[in-house]
Amino acid sequence: MDLAFAPLDPHRVLELFDLTFSPFVAPVRRSMARALADAPGIGDVRWQSAKRRLVEAGHSIAPIEAWIERARWDGDHGAPTADLLELVERIGLWLQSHIAPTRSEVVVATLERCAQLADLLRREERPTLPRIAMRRLVDLVFSEGISASVSTEQCGRPHHVDHPGAVVLPCSNLVWWHFVAASTRLPHRARFRHNELTALAAAGVRLVAPETLLAEEAWQWRAAALRARQRLVMVVPAWNRGERMAPHPFHDEIVARLMLDERALGRITVSGADVLARRHWHVDVEHMAPLPLPAARPAWHVSPGITIGDGSFTPRSLQTLVECPLRWALEHRPGQRARRVPAIPHGAQVNGLLAHRLVQYLAQAGSLNADPATIRAAIDRLVPGIAAQLLLPGMSFELHQLRHQLTVAVMALARLLEANAMTIEAVEEDLAAAWMGVNLVGRLDLRLRRADGRDAVLDLKWGRGKHRKDLETGRALQLAVYALALHLRAPAGPAPSTAYFAMAQGTLLTTEPGAFGLRESVNGPPVGEAIERLARTVPAVRTTLAAGTIPVTGLRTSLPLLEAIGIPRAEREQHLELEPGDGCAHCSLGAVCGRDWEELA
Repeated sequence: MDLAFAPLDPHRVLELFDLTFSPFVAPVRRSMARALADAPGIGDVRWQSAKRRLVEAGHSIAPIEAWIERARWDGDHGAPTADLLELVERIGLWLQSHIAPTRSEVVVATLERCAQLADLLRREERPTLPRIAMRRLVDLVFSEGISASVSTEQCGRPHHVDHPGAVVLPCSNLVWWHFVAASTRLPHRARFRHNELTALAAAGVRLVAPETLLAEEAWQWRAAALRARQRLVMVVPAWNRGERMAPHPFHDEIVARLMLDERALGRITVSGADVLARRHWHVDVEHMAPLPLPAARPAWHVSPGITIGDGSFTPRSLQTLVECPLRWALEHRPGQRARRVPAIPHGAQVNGLLAHRLVQYLAQAGSLNADPATIRAAIDRLVPGIAAQLLLPGMSFELHQLRHQLTVAVMALARLLEANAMTIEAVEEDLAAAWMGVNLVGRLDLRLRRADGRDAVLDLKWGRGKHRKDLETGRALQLAVYALALHLRAPAGPAPSTAYFAMAQGTLLTTEPGAFGLRESVNGPPVGEAIERLARTVPAVRTTLAAGTIPVTGLRTSLPLLEAIGIPRAEREQHLELEPGDGCAHCSLGAVCGRDWEELA
């Protein structure tokens, strides 16, 4: 029902794909959910590519067009009540068709609520309903919850709320679960500068001060505690998801107001160990041996013969191989796949997606040097398919800021190319080249042609901090692989020049300033040195893997990679070794290798 209105919320689309009972078959759900996680919107290149692959595999995409790609009504102006009734009836027919095959109580209960919602819409006198009114009707119908038994209750159902401020009535016993500092809702730092606040005040806009918000939050803590009439229990877990917890800040206020010392606190505090030992409450306890945590092994030993599989490396898989061979074996080796729940990207990740697509769109249209109004129009055209969450209520400031950043960045890129007489020869170009018995494959953001006829590689990034450090330390592997693939394709001339372009700041990062007409550069070794070190390191890693040993980096007990693969100390300067833990920042396999458990050991 929510997807019937604009703007579209990509989180709702992902929820629809993730439903156990969904209008889509499993392959369609998985494929479209991955496409949505890659680019949170509908209708752009990745969405259409996913649909095309489904058609080629023999799947019908008619449900996608009927349920998701249909025309949407404006959320504020509203939808015709008759059309909403038709949509509810269509949902009811679909649910009815699933009663027999599923025999699910949830489907039956939802169908009953659907009939109630349809009855309300038939009695509705308003010709149109805005999104908020539709949501209220849905909440009214589903307020009692789905009447399907999930488990047998053995005690009375406690009332629960999501925040202490929601406790508005007195109660005999109040249990404050997860009474820890991490659960507090502290105000964010103001995003406005002093002159902006002055201008807003002159226009009659008064922002709520952070100290006012904090005072209101603290008042809600006190109000919740005062609602308890007989007993207030505050539960403080020592650990949560591998992180040590600190008590809620309201605990300090309670101790101060009641003038409690350690002896007084000890009389009113019950530990989990006391409960298990039955010192306070007579609770039936079944003692079970704790399960051992996965061992953090610096190397895994498997049957010999690990190979690359299809004989190809992408820049990402090649970097993963020298960052952590175990992660490479679990993520990039053919036949090994980690199933993850798709998630909608946000922040810098979605900004980078939009930046890439914008440059591609403008470059292919030949309008990279367009005026600001044209660039902003292109951004607005792409946002629904790439970053639809930026159109949701409350995101106007973020969208305005991002629109400004991207416009400035594109204009800076156009000026750079024009000042150096560079032309764009290819956008999102597929690369393939044979190297040391394997194939290097990848997709290059921009291939430029310099005034002297040489190629130049330009890789678009959102931020610049990490990539500047990679250039300074000679570890810009992605640039190295692109340059290597291009040079192998045309080995007669010199290797192409390389650079990163940081879209967030509109700046170019390179160790070759002369190639891009810059006076200043990043102080680091040429990219060619990274290629030479990579060429010496990769065969040694592959030999170690083929022998059945998979080194693990990033653990406390891990050896440096070059030592783990048997490179003599005197030769290590000629090889490539990344910092320990470099590959752990964005790795989701910490529970497998044991890194996530080291804090608990």
